[in-house]
Amino acid sequence: MASTGKWETVGAKKNKKSTSKSNGKKPGAQGTAERGPVIEHAKPIETAQTIWSSVAELEGDDEHKENKQIQANKDQAKSSNASPKSPKKTGADKKKQQGKDKKAGRREFKTVEDAMKKLDANVLKTVVQDTKLKFPDNPQFWLNDLASVLNLKLDAPDLDPTFYQQPADYPLSILPKPVYSVLSSTVTSCPLQIQNIFFEHCLYMMVKEMTNGTPTYGYRICTQFLAQTRPEVTTANLPKFADLLKTTVNRPNVCLSIIWALSQSGSKDLAIGLTVWLQLLLPHLGTKSLSSYIIGILENLFKNHKKTKASHNSIGPHEFFPVLDFVFTPNTALAQSLQQRLQAVYPKIKDLALGPSASKTPCQYFPSLLARATPNCPPALKTEIMELLVHCLTSDPQSFSNWRQMYTKHLLQSGVLMRYMLDNWDKVSRVLPVKFVQETVLAFSITNEEMAAHTPGREECRSACKELLLKMKKPKFPWGRLIFTILLLVVAILGLDIYTHGSFQASTSHRVLKDSGLLAVSQQAWVKISFYSRKGTDWAREWVPYYYSMVAEVMDPYIKLLWQNLYDLGMWIAEVSAPLRAWLDRKVPLVLEWIDAKVPVVVATITQVMSKVNVAAQEYWAVLKPHVMVVWTAMVDNVQAVGSWLGKNVFTGKLSPEALQASMVMVWEYVWTSSTAAKQWIMDKFST
Repeated sequence: MASTGKWETVGAKKNKKSTSKSNGKKPGAQGTAERGPVIEHAKPIETAQTIWSSVAELEGDDEHKENKQIQANKDQAKSSNASPKSPKKTGADKKKQQGKDKKAGRREFKTVEDAMKKLDANVLKTVVQDTKLKFPDNPQFWLNDLASVLNLKLDAPDLDPTFYQQPADYPLSILPKPVYSVLSSTVTSCPLQIQNIFFEHCLYMMVKEMTNGTPTYGYRICTQFLAQTRPEVTTANLPKFADLLKTTVNRPNVCLSIIWALSQSGSKDLAIGLTVWLQLLLPHLGTKSLSSYIIGILENLFKNHKKTKASHNSIGPHEFFPVLDFVFTPNTALAQSLQQRLQAVYPKIKDLALGPSASKTPCQYFPSLLARATPNCPPALKTEIMELLVHCLTSDPQSFSNWRQMYTKHLLQSGVLMRYMLDNWDKVSRVLPVKFVQETVLAFSITNEEMAAHTPGREECRSACKELLLKMKKPKFPWGRLIFTILLLVVAILGLDIYTHGSFQASTSHRVLKDSGLLAVSQQAWVKISFYSRKGTDWAREWVPYYYSMVAEVMDPYIKLLWQNLYDLGMWIAEVSAPLRAWLDRKVPLVLEWIDAKVPVVVATITQVMSKVNVAAQEYWAVLKPHVMVVWTAMVDNVQAVGSWLGKNVFTGKLSPEALQASMVMVWEYVWTSSTAAKQWIMDKFST
């Protein structure tokens, strides 16, 4: 015992033999150890003053004192790790009790709004200044300490990981302005690379704190501030963020919080927001607990950004096709309502991917689209793929070259595309370049003949090629040309009739119109038209100046503004087109010089060829002329003989010219009499 100057082990006599055997030593060794010097346990080393003590001294709250005591207990536990455990566990009991309180959801503030009201910007300034004094060359420590203190002060329960019912910029929007200024000045004073590292640090600390069940408002505000002021931080390390999402996908609240932090960049920059959505969020669209929120982020992106022209570089084939599959493939991981929401946004994604200002040409999409057009493809997806393939063929002739190269390995898909073109030929033929289609189908026909007879899809492609060639060779009836020709003939006959008789009143057309009654009807219509037009002219002469003055008084400012905007537009066009005009000024003289150099050579070549052709034609004509004259003389004689024979033997009696003329006159008189009688009958009916 302690009174005898030696230590005794309780129960040493009973277990003395077993102890000596287990240690492999003689019993005398125990006495030697007892006669050695006694090692006394030193008191734990006091910790140095840190930023936490500064905060505690400024505010004098008990929370920081308790944290300081907890830190001292940690250091004491580390320093005495090799020594026997102390029987006094008061500090550990307090720490366990505090952990139980945190896990039980006991927070200092009920809401984050209450915690915001207690924030003191001077405390945060002091923390940053102390950290800068201790670590002047390490800005990352400044930001980390600031985020830690801010997160410690906002001790309120995390109710919703995505702040669904709050404004888009919540909780940064309720941060007091002095605190916002401290955060902004501290972050912006650090290099961009440090800001990227700080964003990653806040994300990982947010995940860690949520795992421990502690609040994360401080880290959320820091990530939101960085994502909105520097959206590119969310795309600085996409692979690392993708791995973080994969590791937390089974913890919905944690994963939703990460998605919320990454999606904040889309509120300021549509291009970066789409990049984040397509490369980080789209792979998790099939996760039920995340899909609704991910689609909502995409909807808000297009809702908040009406102008999408600057974001065409964000979508390529790699990002477009997963969206296409989710939208048009049935029985996917998405519910039907979510699929309909995604389908409503799909046209904007398609316009960004394949629109006029897209960064990728349509021929880059054609191979993947054609490979997907299998006969067993779902109907909705097949229709959309067919329309996209036709769009590629219409807008980029290079797609025809891609189609030829892929034809032998994609016979079934090519057959589906050609069958679609046949079924919708009236619509497709208006947009497709028929010349390229005809050349491509002819090339396919030659390839079909060279293939083996048992090749899958060969017969379908053969029949489709034949039908397409027939469709393209079959001419359309020229209704427009026919109507134009008829009108032109009517005008020509009327003009010739008037010219022959000297005036319209003396012409046959006037007599026919008068006898048929059309002249009287037209004169009556002309009288009415003249009356109402004169009446309308009188009204306009009286009232138009009045209404014009009223409209001018109201619209004059807007018209002036319109002219000013048009003038500004013209000046802007002149400014924007200045490089193009300068380029034309440089290149056009070179082109003209090239034309001056090449045209004489081409003209001389053509003249030389034509002279050779003329000489050859004269030589051939000298040889062929006697034979041609003999044939011509024989034809003239025979034609005259045939004509005289027909006049004597065929065109006699009822078929004589006089009889045929009399029959035509009889038919005309009958038609005229019948039409006159019909007109009289109609007039009698109307008069009665």
